[in-house]
Amino acid sequence: MLNILSPPLGAPYIDPVTIALVPRLAFTAHGARLGYGGGYYDRWLTEHPHTTSIGLAFHTQMVPQLPICPTDISMTSIITDSQSIVCRDPA
Repeated sequence: MLNILSPPLGAPYIDPVTIALVPRLAFTAHGARLGYGGGYYDRWLTEHPHTTSIGLAFHTQMVPQLPICPTDISMTSIITDSQSIVCRDPA
């Protein structure tokens, strides 16, 4: 419909995924993210723990802190229009 390339229906992707580009509404320097509310990326990243997660956002979406839940997965790094951030452990 939108001419976006995708695998044929029913064809599972079996190769390991090494990098996931993750959208966000807001983020912190620690890698916490406010997504779109479905938890899809958190569930997927939990099932693929060796995948490097890179959050994509504009610098204006950076905030000092966000509420996080035990099921939230922090990003490995963040790339914005003005900087790249290697995320620190939020603990």
